[in-house]
Amino acid sequence: MTRTATKQGAIVGGQTSCKAPEVAAFEKHLPEDVDIIPCHSLHGPGVNPRGQPLVLIKHRASDESFALVEKILSCFESKHVYLTANQHDRITADTQAVTHAAFLRYYENLLIMNPC
Repeated sequence: MTRTATKQGAIVGGQTSCKAPEVAAFEKHLPEDVDIIPCHSLHGPGVNPRGQPLVLIKHRASDESFALVEKILSCFESKHVYLTANQHDRITADTQAVTHAAFLRYYENLLIMNPC
């Protein structure tokens, strides 16, 4: 991205699952006057966002820009959670590891009870 890709004073954010690489790319390619406020809904597709956690990362932003993003995203009625990019990535990785381990154990038990 270059100056022509963003307006001066813009607010930019992404909604990728891994925030540290996203933030690093924004820092590398965006001008200093662009605020960086990534977000990520911590629930699956098709789930009503009301009451679900929505991570907001005030990486590089004024208080005014951050308040605007909070206001815009408030329409989802999600529970705002404030983390750094690294905190988000750690929590997401841990959650995925536990979920995968639980499913592996479940299928292992199914094979024990019903061998092929």
